[in-house]
Amino acid sequence: MVGGKGSNFNNKPQHRTQNNYKPQNRTIEVDLSCFDKGLRDEKDILRAEILLFDAKNIAEDLGKSRETRSQIRGFYAECKAISFKIENVEEFEYNANEIWLLKSKVAYKFSSGKIKNVLYDFLNKAVDYIYKQTDPRKQYEAFFDFMKLFEAVVGYSYKETREG
Repeated sequence: MVGGKGSNFNNKPQHRTQNNYKPQNRTIEVDLSCFDKGLRDEKDILRAEILLFDAKNIAEDLGKSRETRSQIRGFYAECKAISFKIENVEEFEYNANEIWLLKSKVAYKFSSGKIKNVLYDFLNKAVDYIYKQTDPRKQYEAFFDFMKLFEAVVGYSYKETREG
């Protein structure tokens, strides 16, 4: 039988191999306590140490996990695109689902081995932090605080990560 299942044109059986390859992710413990402490200080201003120290530490952990710049930049670009749609609290409420959807996108990339655990943990924790704020105005502020943190992480990551 020519062209039938399991054969080629020469009537030789074709062996199908199941792809059970799962990329090995080195698990790196990342310190994301900045989200637990809150990104703002008692005066309700973004804490300077978030941009100076926490962002640098997260970028170093991204480097240790061997995350690629293209994956970091890809998620940053997606977050930046969301931020362009949001100019006020009302627009935040209208576009918030795009932020919540980041969790599923990052889960997909992580489970397929395309991103490492540090980027996965960082973005998951950030979305959770934004979601858990008490009202839409606080969520709006938390999102833009996160964007500043993410921008700093991207900047520091160029020293720590590899092309790819």
